[in-house]
Formats: sequence, structure tokens, C-alpha cells
Amino acid sequence: MKKLIALILTALMIFAALPMAAFGGRFTDVEDGKWYTEGINFCAANGYMAGVAEGVFDRKANVTRSMFVVILAAIDGVDLATYESYTSFSDVAVGKWYTAAINWAAENNITAGIGDGLFGYKNPITREQMILFFYTYANLKGIDTSARGSVDSFTDSGRIHSWAEEAMKWGIAEGIIGGIGDGLLDPRGYSTRAQVAVVIRMFVLNVLSDCDHDFTVASCTEGSVCKNCGIRNSDPIGHTTDNGICGLCGAEIFASAHDKLVYYINLKGDPVSSTTKRLYKYVTIDEQSYHVSVIHNQETNEITLNTEVYYPDMSFNILNITLPDSNGTHYTLNNSFTGHLGPYIEGEFDANILDGYGDFIVTKYEGNEDDYALALVTTNYLLAFTAKYADKIISENANMSLTDYGFTMKGFSNIP
Repeated sequence: MKKLIALILTALMIFAALPMAAFGGRFTDVEDGKWYTEGINFCAANGYMAGVAEGVFDRKANVTRSMFVVILAAIDGVDLATYESYTSFSDVAVGKWYTAAINWAAENNITAGIGDGLFGYKNPITREQMILFFYTYANLKGIDTSARGSVDSFTDSGRIHSWAEEAMKWGIAEGIIGGIGDGLLDPRGYSTRAQVAVVIRMFVLNVLSDCDHDFTVASCTEGSVCKNCGIRNSDPIGHTTDNGICGLCGAEIFASAHDKLVYYINLKGDPVSSTTKRLYKYVTIDEQSYHVSVIHNQETNEITLNTEVYYPDMSFNILNITLPDSNGTHYTLNNSFTGHLGPYIEGEFDANILDGYGDFIVTKYEGNEDDYALALVTTNYLLAFTAKYADKIISENANMSLTDYGFTMKGFSNIP
């Protein structure tokens, strides 16, 4: 048989001109493992048929004769520009989405219409009409159509019109069409979109190509493609989530750094209360104890970096930095000290926080005036310290960094 893969691969999606919406992924009304699944996926992947709306294939709807000719033109990859300005049939108006394709089919003896100068563009296409279209198209392309199968085993073979008999026998021999069950061929039955898709797949693979196809397995991001000729068998499967972990391939698909960190805190974190979880680390430096936590509040969806510093006399310092949320909103940095220091700090979180403490001011200080400078130094140290060890916690548990939040990771030179 004559190989036409080059034409197939360059076919344009003529259905774009139809009053239908294309959909580039799976269809919600197409189940896995059904008799129609491979055919629909094949037609969608190669641009022969589209959905009627986003995510909807409408597999049970009938296909009209005009729709089918548009599909056939898409398979051929013909440039229809020269077939647009006239009509070959009295019931086909100039300038419609189907006009050029019908003119192309008529001029190339693929169809002669239904008689009396009519094409019957609104009529649902029957199974024998569909096979006749494929038969005449194959002859146009110089493909050997001499094979013949038997229709004798079908109890309704007598219903095949004489003008379609040879085409139907050829279609059976090529494996393009078969019975519908109970010994019936149903030659005059209408063809649904699912049935047409299945037949198109068999026609393209069995008749238009002489390739011994070896299709790759479709993944979440890659469609199934023949290793030998490149024709597509299906679109990518698609991830099972639009914001989380794909259940099929395990890929991380998060809308923001915030969403990713929330996921991992709630997956790996320990409960602090009924509405909060945390990831944490104890750090001891020069016999000084630090407790660093990354905390998620489920009620507010805020993530806070927290450091508690414990002193031998049991007084302690506490620093909280609330990270930007998934919308990029910056929250207030809160700091309180008890004991021999004790400044209060206010200001907005900034990506350059570790360059210095100029973005923050001490609004209240309790203690010896001589310790004021020490309070500022301690505060800035805690900012850098908290960021450094919170970053370690986040990196170890969520495979990300505070840089994903916009932190400039500086100021660590004096921090062990």
C-alpha cells in the first residue's frame, strides 16, 4: 500500500472552522479501555477530530456527511483555499465551514452527492457511505483497493446498496469495518462520532500507511508516538492534579512556592495544635539552645518562621517571620524579647532583609540604654540565623529554598 505518512503528519485541523471547540487533552466522556478509546485518542492527537466543548467529545452524537468530508480533508492535508469561492451542489452554500471540503471531494471524484444535484450535507452519514468515501479516496491516492472480504456471514448483507457493495467488501478485507454484533453489519445505520473515530484509526493505520507501527507508551507529559514513522497514537495522559503531586508520575505541580511548602509541612510536619503543624530543628551553638520551626496555620494559611532562644536563667527571645502567601502578600515581622534585652520590632518583610536591618525599627525597648545597640545586633543576628536554619529545614523536607520566596540568602558569614 502506498505510504502517506508525510501527508498525515502535515494535516491541519480543519475542524477549527466548525462551530466546535477544540480540546487538547483527555475528554471527560471518554473512558479508558473501551472499544472507542484508542480511536478517539488517535483522532484527537492527529487533529482529525476535536471536542464539541472543552473536555467533551460527545461520542454518541451522529456525524453528518459534511462533517465527515471535512475530516477526510484534514486527513489528506489538502490546502482548501482554492475550493472556497464556489459550490458544487445546490444545497451547499458558498462560504460555509464545510463548502471548500465538499468542493474538493467532488472535484476529485471522492463523492458525487446523493443525486438531483444535492450533497445532503445535513444528513447523518451511514456506515456504507463512510466506507465508500474511504474507498474512493484510496483510489484517488493510487492505493491498491483490490482486496475483497465476504459479507455472506452477515444476516443483513442484503441491505447493502449496490453502489456500496464493492467498497464494503474492501473495507471488511482491510479490517476497517466489521459487524456490530448478533451477525449484523448494519450498512445503513448511522455512524456516531465514536464509531467514525475508530474507523478513521483503522483506515489510517491499515490503508494509508505501510509502516509496522511501534508506538511508545503515553506518559503524563508525552503522547504515544510511532518510533518508526512518527504518527501520533494519543495525546499525553495528563497529570492527575493541577496543584499538588501527580498520582501517576509523582511530579510536583504547585501553583506557588507557598502551596508547595504548605503541602510538605502538612505531609511531614508534627501537630502543634488542631490547626497548626510544624517542621522544626534544635540547634545548639556554644552551649546556647535554639529551637527553629517552620509553622503552617491552616486557618489563615500563613507560614511562619520561628526561633526561640533559651538562656541559662530561663529568659528567652522569640522571633517570628511570616512568609508571603501564594498571592505574594507580605506579612508583618513580629519580634519580642524578654529578659535582659527586649526590643520590639515592626516593619514589612522584604526580600533584602538579610542585607541589614534598615527595613525595621525598634519601637520599644526595655532595659539598660547601653544595651540598645546590642539589641539591634541581636535582632539582625536572629533574622539571619532564623533564615539560615529555616532554609535548612525547608530544603531537607520540601526540596526547595527560601530563595523561592524571594529571600536574598546573605548575612550568614558569622553564623555557625
